Amino acid sequence: MSSQIIHTEAQEQQRLAQALDAAGYLWTATANGGKRSASTGAALKASGVKAGVPDVLIFSPTAQAPQGAAVELKRIRPRKGRTSAEQKIWIERLNAEGIRAAVCYGAADAVDYLRGLGYSLELAPETETTAPPQETPDHVPPSRHSRAAMSRKRRRDR
Repeated sequence: MSSQIIHTEAQEQQRLAQALDAAGYLWTATANGGKRSASTGAALKASGVKAGVPDVLIFSPTAQAPQGAAVELKRIRPRKGRTSAEQKIWIERLNAEGIRAAVCYGAADAVDYLRGLGYSLELAPETETTAPPQETPDHVPPSRHSRAAMSRKRRRDR
């Protein structure tokens, strides 16, 4: 019995990034996702960061996408990722401006969509992962069993 490999959205985007880089296209990913403090969010908003901008922006033109393309990437499983109201508006407005934009579910779906627009892309073979990578916090609080705490406890117990 074969099982489907389940990737996180970040892993799917990394697979797409590798394909775009290998093909030599001019593109970038937006850093809109993730949790941020209120002050960081406010600073980013003041700097012009917009909610809902697609994950991948491709500036290289093709005959079918003369102004480039944009992909809002969602994970496939265990549940399909949901598209926010802001993301739907961006996709609609980009298409109205002549920039080909779509929501894609996984790297393979994104590559199929982009191939349909004339981009020549190849995905690297999937690799088995036993578990999605664990996100690590930016700050790990010191352990209550740190060396200094243990030393204090020994002095107290004397």
